[in-house]
Parts: sequence; structure tokens; C-alpha cells
Amino acid sequence: MRSMTTISAVIFLVSATVHLAAIEIIMLDNDGWTASANAMCTCIIVIVFVMLGMLHLVNKWVSKKSGGEVMTG
Repeated sequence: MRSMTTISAVIFLVSATVHLAAIEIIMLDNDGWTASANAMCTCIIVIVFVMLGMLHLVNKWVSKKSGGEVMTG
């Protein structure tokens, strides 16, 4: 349910030149391109995990530099 509210919140950002990935995935699936939609979802998941890993490394680096925990979670 949270993903649908996120999509509805950013639906107004989509224009003729700007394509939001979540909207494109839904459109691909509706058009019958399920494999392409799944591939795009997989790419997004990989990008999110890579960015989370990078954030974790930066957090460790900053906390080591400052001598304490910067971000908890």
C-alpha cells in the first residue's frame, strides 16, 4: 500500500520528457511486457542495495573519523 501512495504522490512529476521508473514499470506490465518490467524492477533493487551499501560505508568512515556513531538505524 505504501508504494501506491508513493506513486500517487509523484504522478504529477511525469511529463512528456520525464519518465518515472515506477510508472514505466507499471506501463510495461500493462502492455504485456512482463519480463521487461521484472528486469527493470531487478535493476532498481540492485541500485537501491548498492546505494545502501555505499551509505553504510560512508557512515562507517565518518563515524571512524569523528570517533562516534553518526547515524543509527
